[in-house]
Amino acid sequence: SPPYAALLAHHQRQRFKATWGLAETGAAGPDGNTYGDPAGHSCLAVDGPVLTDPKLESFVGIAPLPLVHGCTVGELARLFCGENWVWQPCERLRLTVVPCLHYDHHTPYDPPVPPSPNLPNARSILLYPGICLFEGTVASLGRGTEMPFQVIGHPEFPIDSFSFVPRSVPAARRPPNEGLRCKGYDLRTIPIDSLRRQSGLNLSWLLDFYRNFTNKQYFFLENKYFDLLAGNRTLRQQIIEGKTESEIRASWAADLEVFRAIRRQYMLYAD
Repeated sequence: SPPYAALLAHHQRQRFKATWGLAETGAAGPDGNTYGDPAGHSCLAVDGPVLTDPKLESFVGIAPLPLVHGCTVGELARLFCGENWVWQPCERLRLTVVPCLHYDHHTPYDPPVPPSPNLPNARSILLYPGICLFEGTVASLGRGTEMPFQVIGHPEFPIDSFSFVPRSVPAARRPPNEGLRCKGYDLRTIPIDSLRRQSGLNLSWLLDFYRNFTNKQYFFLENKYFDLLAGNRTLRQQIIEGKTESEIRASWAADLEVFRAIRRQYMLYAD
């Protein structure tokens, strides 16, 4: 019920000092919910590093999930309850998930309501898994522009084929690199259909940007926020050491296989 979901959300806010809680995600049904969350979304892959270090649990990583978990919100709710990743006995939650008809994990879905002011369209949503790690670096992802999470840049980036200037706006007060001309990549040129066909996490933009960045010692934020986003302390070090994308992916393989086996028990829709 909405009151019970609000209670769970309050607990999560207290635990993680966050603005919303897991309960709101689990409360969405076939028609969305009263919090403004839409119904299920397309799930393109299971990929990325898995949060395995409890010390790295945070608002951006609250459970041992990979960066791309391939679940709808209903499947996530079943997973959290089934694996006891909730703060009280699951039998008290009385979870009911109503499956959607004529849907599988490859069904394209464009939310009728943007999930965030900084994820304004399908392109930004599809790009998000591959570029959200930049939030743990000095780069700008276009917050404070009309194209958030569709561009990447920094004032000191040496490639000057594209640029933008972040400004303070209602959706992004005091964005990174505010008022500075940021040079970098314009991902709006990528055809939307190719983003929908992606079969895994795209690390190429992050690896290429770091490789070309001049002051590498300042690339990652000092607060180690990158590690919280990645769910481990390994990925940052792998990038610094110049590991290839295939080498990095190989380090995820065992943890992803474990997660896939767990995930399989709670799926409602075909992959």
